[in-house]
Amino acid sequence: MRHVGVLVLCTVFICFAGYPAYGADALKIAVFDLGKILEGSEAGKAAQQELNAEGKKMADQLKKKGAELEELKKRLEQESLVLTEEKRAEKEREFRLKINDLKELQRKYSREARDIQEKIKDEIEDDLKDIITEIGKKEKFTLIFEKNQGGLWYHPTAVDITQEIIRQYNDMFSREKSKKKQ
Repeated sequence: MRHVGVLVLCTVFICFAGYPAYGADALKIAVFDLGKILEGSEAGKAAQQELNAEGKKMADQLKKKGAELEELKKRLEQESLVLTEEKRAEKEREFRLKINDLKELQRKYSREARDIQEKIKDEIEDDLKDIITEIGKKEKFTLIFEKNQGGLWYHPTAVDITQEIIRQYNDMFSREKSKKKQ
């Protein structure tokens, strides 16, 4: 059992012994919370007010349509005894169509609200990219991540290996393509 402990200790030592030789710069990582920025910034608050105003307009229109439907339902119930079977069926069909129209309007407003919210968020994120890049360069961060989504927002170009990956991938693709031809 003692030999296993010594072996593990030696392995850890060997793994970390050469670490400083790989780079002179210390790894410096930062995170930020986009949700808090959206809630706490002036731009975020203004965007929330805009979204709330649009939501209120939509809710008012839906409420008005709902009240119209309730009124139509009451009239239909009152008139159902004096209407002919054919006329009553026609009025009920019109009522169902209006209910479907209201449901479609609710879906439309829901989509519009999501689109407005996404547009506002995208605009704020575009503004933040420049600020975060500036902070990253000034404070010499290696990486900056968004706290909740985990997306990488800043990195020095020296750590970007995209071109190397493309080169190796192209080489592999060419080799496989030439093997298939043979």
